[in-house]
Amino acid sequence: MKQNKNESKGIYAFANKIYELRNEKQMDYFELSRITGINDVEYLSKLESASIINPSAGKIIRIGQALEADIFELLSLAKNCEENEGIQLRIEVDNGTISFILDFGDDINGFNVFTRSVRNALFLVKRGETIFANSTDVFLKRNVHEEVYDDYHEQIAVNVVEYREKDYLILDFNSFFVVFPLSSAYKDEIIKAVQQNDIQVHIQFTVMMQEKTETLAERLCLYSQGEVVGSRVFRVESIYKINDHINVNTVTM
Repeated sequence: MKQNKNESKGIYAFANKIYELRNEKQMDYFELSRITGINDVEYLSKLESASIINPSAGKIIRIGQALEADIFELLSLAKNCEENEGIQLRIEVDNGTISFILDFGDDINGFNVFTRSVRNALFLVKRGETIFANSTDVFLKRNVHEEVYDDYHEQIAVNVVEYREKDYLILDFNSFFVVFPLSSAYKDEIIKAVQQNDIQVHIQFTVMMQEKTETLAERLCLYSQGEVVGSRVFRVESIYKINDHINVNTVTM
């Protein structure tokens, strides 16, 4: 595929890069299909003609491995990359559920921007009602705002990647992705969960936010004990087998 002047960015740049790498390796589509395990030669051809928008991160990683390319360069050409600065990753496995929790601390703006991107990327439909749970302590307003969405189109993908002797978690949200360094303990938990069947997968985004107080008693409490803090949770729930949802790839380069 020849590159035009207007094709230096986005999916066209990705398509050209794949074309160049494949030709450098003197590899045809059938050989690339065999090495990557992507049993669709037409799909690979469409990638190079920029006919496929937002290819999955899992397929990009496998193609990058086969072509001995920089997988993060390929991912960044094919999709938008969201920054992970200020986001703390936690992973919890409990009672048939694995949760990937992205904690935004008190960065409400970052939380709102990120979750808006998730909504737009996945065309999510709200499943649950907003929930407000109040503490029994009259001086403390601890409000939990939880929004639950279903990933009906199965567009979220979780990729565990060992790349250049380091482990990464790549969360693929169809039109964009975000990368986190992954500890060996978290990696072991994920791999253990992958070996099980019918596990539910949750992607959660949490943020702590300051709640305004209105009564005199609450103001006095605010001054004497510090600001009142609440939390807000946005959760994406995927209810299909984890084996179809999480890819574990080893890229040795």
